[in-house]
Amino acid sequence: MIDRPLRHIRLDDQGDMDSHGFRDLFQLRVPLEIEAAGLAATHHRPEHLAAMDEALRRMADAVTRPADEAGDAVHADLDLHRAIAAATGNDYFVQFIGAVSDRILQTIIASRQANRVDLIAPAVGAEHAALREAIAARDPVRARAAMRAHMEGSAARISLRLAFYS
Repeated sequence: MIDRPLRHIRLDDQGDMDSHGFRDLFQLRVPLEIEAAGLAATHHRPEHLAAMDEALRRMADAVTRPADEAGDAVHADLDLHRAIAAATGNDYFVQFIGAVSDRILQTIIASRQANRVDLIAPAVGAEHAALREAIAARDPVRARAAMRAHMEGSAARISLRLAFYS
């Protein structure tokens, strides 16, 4: 066995991201989160679905609150992605989401600042609901498609166009 030092993913979390940083983050997130959705559909347990449901409930509840009181929606959105990562049964997905969570939060906040929340909330909610339902149905193909649609929608809400090659 080879002795190797413990490695952690470290990102430069200084300052706000620009459009180039958002693009780079999405280029990394897209393939990993699409695969995570497919694996979550295959490997989830009831507690993972319960965590997704709780995150979805928190996001829905926040829509009716004033913007300055709706901060939990941002964290609930990230919690949904964490629950999906946990549902893969693969700790590397959990570690990846943990490593980029501050950057993901910046994309969620940027989306909420660039768009009226009351106008984008139905689309975001529908994307998340489709994702959760595909995972619950144990349908990895549909879960992957739902995550791809969510990633496309998320990018579009911050005026970022993603290229897909499949």
